Amino acid sequence: MVHGAVDKMSYALSVRDFNETTREVTIKHYRIRKLDRGGVYISPKKTFADLLQLVDHYHSEYRHWLFELCY
Repeated sequence: MVHGAVDKMSYALSVRDFNETTREVTIKHYRIRKLDRGGVYISPKKTFADLLQLVDHYHSEYRHWLFELCY
């Protein structure tokens, strides 16, 4: 799920993760920052034009550990 962060200057990506070894479900949070010239990123090494591109990338790239991702 992507939602506004507390600071109102960025977004947060919250992901439900399941650890098969411990059988525990955890929620992980990643800050999505905005670029000055437009666009967004979680890591400055990989930037995206908008939130939709970012979510699509991480959803397809990390499908093996993402259970559910809504945007």
